[in-house]
Amino acid sequence: MRTRSAVKNARFNIHVQAADSTGKPGKYLLSENIFGYAKKGTHKTMVDLNPYEVAFPKSGLFIGFEFLVLEENKYEFEYTMLDSNKTFQGVSFEPSISTETSSGRQNCWKYVKGEWEHIRENYDRSTLKKNDTYSIPIIELTLSN
Repeated sequence: MRTRSAVKNARFNIHVQAADSTGKPGKYLLSENIFGYAKKGTHKTMVDLNPYEVAFPKSGLFIGFEFLVLEENKYEFEYTMLDSNKTFQGVSFEPSISTETSSGRQNCWKYVKGEWEHIRENYDRSTLKKNDTYSIPIIELTLSN
């Protein structure tokens, strides 16, 4: 996956899940946390799942990325709004996953308030209208026997 981080060695958690009968992420295939670490900057970040011997389910497989709200991942910054001279304080928890724009949602989901939902359509910032595109995470999965 391609990660971006403003802090050194930002920690994140990987989840491996089978698709449920409706096509959403379902049963967890691993009972333990799989931590990954993103270097500062933009990098190709690899997490090796070989030691876990995950079997690919017939229903399909989802790889999930969990942001961890940890002090070590905290990044504080200052910013200004467009058409303003006022400075604001911001906080983010690193890392983030780089995305690419797609004309379809590519079966991507996010977990919000205890429910799985399809990712939402992007908005055109100048018109604030949906623009028939989606931001899809840049992730590569290599399968082996």
